[in-house]
Amino acid sequence: MSPELPSNTKLIIEFIRVRLESLRHQYDYFKNMTTLNTGAFILVVAFMERAFENPIWIEVTLVSLACFSVSLFFSLSVMKSYTTFMEKVWGWNFPIVGEKVGIDIETLTKRLKNQRKWCGVFFYLGIFSLLVYAGANII
Repeated sequence: MSPELPSNTKLIIEFIRVRLESLRHQYDYFKNMTTLNTGAFILVVAFMERAFENPIWIEVTLVSLACFSVSLFFSLSVMKSYTTFMEKVWGWNFPIVGEKVGIDIETLTKRLKNQRKWCGVFFYLGIFSLLVYAGANII
């Protein structure tokens, strides 16, 4: 039978487990955004000329491609930050009680929250640009 841990140690372990699970879900979000951005980029390039015989406002598709590219960049950047942080965590340099691993989990969460926002903004701008392009060519 394992020795009984003090109650504060159990709380710290539970806190770490919950935070790591949260990071894992956030990483999965960016993994999905990477897939969506790459797929949208490929579809736009593949069907740009085939969708309409005489397309107008083709510049809007360039805006859309640029937005998908920026969103993809943010997704990959965030995934790299998570990966680097997790490597340091599993290297047993975990930031408990004020110790730092180059960056602590709170700072990482705040910084990546901003990047998550911009990743989504550029993705939706890309989708909006495609809808404008499609609407202009259908009418």
